[in-house]
Amino acid sequence: MRHWLPLLVAVFMLEDSSAGTLPCTAPSETDIVALFERWNRTLQSADARAVVANYARRSVLLADGRRLPYLSAGAKQRYFQRLLKRRPAATVEQRQLEIACDTAVDAGTYTLHFADGSAQTLGYSLSYQRFGRQWLIVSHRSAELPALSAFNAFSRPASFHPAPPPAATLP
Repeated sequence: MRHWLPLLVAVFMLEDSSAGTLPCTAPSETDIVALFERWNRTLQSADARAVVANYARRSVLLADGRRLPYLSAGAKQRYFQRLLKRRPAATVEQRQLEIACDTAVDAGTYTLHFADGSAQTLGYSLSYQRFGRQWLIVSHRSAELPALSAFNAFSRPASFHPAPPPAATLP
């Protein structure tokens, strides 16, 4: 009997540790698209706190034109306060979804349409993770897409070499 006691204790500990976890059930593509739409609705609400509520506490926001990531909720909130002054609404142009048990990636291009009639097309990647019953953004990357030239990289002659970028000037 003494030999069984440690085994029984271990079994009870395992059962107890799994009591608070949810079974692995991969979300549908519709579920992941709905997460983007939730983010877009909060973007249109003009409430930076509501937008930031879509992000996990330990998440990364890499915005176009920014050298450093936004890591804290406060930094993300300040970023969205500036962006929301332009009253954006996002429209997905194309997307690719990768879905697993507790994670999903939504990547592609979207266009931000602003109240002044201007628009900006961005490449994006949103990585989601499930925390209990809630799905939150753990990584968000957006970058402006360069204008398409009259010919693309696949049709350039082999001798074509693009000009080097201009030298950066230091302040």
